[in-house]
Amino acid sequence: SGSPKQRAPSRLSLNFAAVGWKFSTFIPVGTAAAAPTADEGHMDGCKHWEWMIHHTEGSFFSVDSAVPAGEWNLLNLYASDFYSVLCGVFNRPMDAGDNGMICPFPQPEGCWPAHIVGSLIVSVASGTLLNMTMQGVELAVHLPTREWTRAINYRWPVFGVLSRILRRAANLKDLRCAPAGGNVPDAHKAIGSAFSDLMKEVRLHALVVQEHQLQGFTRTVCPYLETLDRLTCAPWIGGAHGKIRLFAHREVISDRIRGTGQPACGLGVDAEFEHAHDLAAKRGVLPRIVEVGPFLCDCLWVHAKRTRRWEAFEFNAGAAELCAHTIHANELQAVVRVVVTAVGDGRPVHMATENGEASWTTSVLEGDGDAAGSETLVPTLRLDRYLQLDPGEVVDLLIVHTNGFEDAILRGAMRLLRAGRVRAVVGPIIGERFWPSVLPKNFSWESSSSSSGNAITHSSAAARWTVGAPALAPSGVSRGDGVEAGGER
Repeated sequence: SGSPKQRAPSRLSLNFAAVGWKFSTFIPVGTAAAAPTADEGHMDGCKHWEWMIHHTEGSFFSVDSAVPAGEWNLLNLYASDFYSVLCGVFNRPMDAGDNGMICPFPQPEGCWPAHIVGSLIVSVASGTLLNMTMQGVELAVHLPTREWTRAINYRWPVFGVLSRILRRAANLKDLRCAPAGGNVPDAHKAIGSAFSDLMKEVRLHALVVQEHQLQGFTRTVCPYLETLDRLTCAPWIGGAHGKIRLFAHREVISDRIRGTGQPACGLGVDAEFEHAHDLAAKRGVLPRIVEVGPFLCDCLWVHAKRTRRWEAFEFNAGAAELCAHTIHANELQAVVRVVVTAVGDGRPVHMATENGEASWTTSVLEGDGDAAGSETLVPTLRLDRYLQLDPGEVVDLLIVHTNGFEDAILRGAMRLLRAGRVRAVVGPIIGERFWPSVLPKNFSWESSSSSSGNAITHSSAAARWTVGAPALAPSGVSRGDGVEAGGER
């Protein structure tokens, strides 16, 4: 799927400034929103830094997942943006000589989770990562168990950030680990014991941590940090749109929704849905929507109540199960149907997942050279053979978000597209696979793009059915006729 910038580009966000005002619109379902009190020790004062929780969930875990082991450029850009938000008000230049203490944001006695999270992320860009990582671990292990429990109850992602950056600092190839299980006291004891052992070794080497020592320590504590982090991941988020079920662990789309309280719909989907809704209203009906690659069904979470039918096709069975919970919780059973299947042009595909992120699963057609090393073949369903339309009925909008496989899905819907039974298509543009080129000439299209921070640019296209003469592509862009270039098989 190419470079990190090409992995699920419409599902990453670095837009810090636009998040804060949304905090009051949602809370984790079943979670009290009580403010800290003076008797809560080191958690006192954390209410002033709650925005950091949402920035970290909404962006850091997504960007960290997009950066392969050993690469730092994308994560450095994130850290620089985070620094400008966190420390920019003090107008102080970044200086590695500060040993990671770059600006007077929360001190340990003020709000230790904010201190650790902020210090670690800022240290990525300031070149003090190892120092700040060890200082963060040392600060945490000397706090009592009740402080860890309070941090978890307040949803501070401090243990997840420690785990991710610790593995990077240790130069480990695998940036994930399985949870150890157990409870907070178990994790507190195990991490404290491992840190004590590490310090004994370090004292024998003039207080210099050797890479193999750090790697051994990291492998020992990572499963416990993962256990703690999963306790902070709210499985439900509720708000004005109802509530949505998320994975109860770090995962790009779940974290994006947890951090922003907003759906992670692809660029252009909202506008095309409104256009489809308006056109259907002129016919006196609600729109019929087909979506391929809904993952957590966050688009239908916000739009399905205004449709007569929403059919979603999702390959990931775990994600589809969470979709079912969301559909039931929002009483959408009469309108929405989720089918667990791979959609394409009828040919089998190889499936590959990037960096352990389920939402970054890509499909490669059988016989394609890019499929080398993938042994499992998955059959695909053609939409023009599966969808049943009554006479005169149309699909008002086809949403495709399949990480570069959109062209094969459209080839599998070519009968419907040529006949005008699909009135509009919207999807991301990823890499060089320009899906509008396979559309028949009775579709006109336009592209759009959006930049999030300095690191990632999102691109998408929307195509609409037209009556009459073939539409021309925008100037400077060549296009093919889907019937001749791909057509039906």
